[in-house]
Amino acid sequence: MEKYRELVDYLLSSYPNIIRPACGAIPNPYLIPGGFYTQQWDWDAYFMANHLCNRKEPRPQYLKYWVDNFLSIFDPNEDTPACVRADEKVIRHPSLILKPFFARGALRAMKDNHDEAWGREVFPKVENTILRWEKVRRDEPTGLFFWYDSMMSGADNNPAVGDAPEDTNQVLSCDVNGYIYAEYLALSEMAEILGYKEKAEENRKKAEALKEAIIKHLYHADENMFWNRRRDGNVVRRNAFSNYIPLTYGVLPIEEGRKVLQEHLMNKNMLSPYGVRSLAKDDPSYNNECMIVPYSNWQGPIWVVANYLHITALNRYGLHEEAREVTKRVADILLKDLHNCGSLHENYCADCGGGLAPNADMNNGKEGGFISWNLLIVDMLEENFPEVFPKA
Repeated sequence: MEKYRELVDYLLSSYPNIIRPACGAIPNPYLIPGGFYTQQWDWDAYFMANHLCNRKEPRPQYLKYWVDNFLSIFDPNEDTPACVRADEKVIRHPSLILKPFFARGALRAMKDNHDEAWGREVFPKVENTILRWEKVRRDEPTGLFFWYDSMMSGADNNPAVGDAPEDTNQVLSCDVNGYIYAEYLALSEMAEILGYKEKAEENRKKAEALKEAIIKHLYHADENMFWNRRRDGNVVRRNAFSNYIPLTYGVLPIEEGRKVLQEHLMNKNMLSPYGVRSLAKDDPSYNNECMIVPYSNWQGPIWVVANYLHITALNRYGLHEEAREVTKRVADILLKDLHNCGSLHENYCADCGGGLAPNADMNNGKEGGFISWNLLIVDMLEENFPEVFPKA
């Protein structure tokens, strides 16, 4: 395990490359993924900011900045965009909408910064983002939510969601419903802390109702598996990383959740020698092509953030040895990349472990240079091997 210390030290020394001062239309310091990215992106910066909160000497201000920077482009009658840009250009496109991590970010920012006054100030707008989902992206017959398309989900070409015209606003996806379930719980906790008892109870009830809908419509007990479902009722049997997200947030009881993870996530079609694939190897769309523009590739390659979410689920359901094994496999490819390239990539070949994108052609002649949620390997090592990696 000591060999990974080099990787940890590299990532902990990378902060100057991801922290930017307030600039132009971005009113507060912000976090960038590295590579060719210069904007504050939604879930990239969310996971980076949580990593900074987790340090021995925490920096929770960056999660608060993350919230406030998105609120700087907030409009109560519009979707909040997925990125904040310094050039004042607000991109309002249905594929680029703030993913549902906002309540969790605001809750932790309020708690870790010990700032209930700020929490009280932002609560109505945070709540509005969830109400907006209910208004425009909830399927009333099932009570489930849907993405506009796969790109909106962040897994830009996930075939379990799809991006063909006939898929638009049609797929009730496991990941978005898992995320919103967690948002309801966070909004309820935030309301409880602020003394909004009715809103706390209201959001607890919404969370419970959504959990019941997920189990009723997306969980197939006879197969020990979650599958996406189209709004016309047809089941989408594509085994992608997104199918397991409800387990990240504990939607199923322990024994049932363990069966899903053991039978499907840890199956050789999903688990490669280098970590959990983004799409099962036996899927007809499976590939490990190097893509970033126009889409990054979630049809097979290894993504650190997906593995982090899966490891969270494995530990939640008591599969600690499996969580440690996946952590080691992911750490191995990152360490290999650091030795070969001198930096890291955004995703990795699930068949050979090599770094894919960004390559030099995509990144002004520089191979790799991506940091972002690769920082999460530090958190994964600390959680799963605390005897070797105490919190840094």
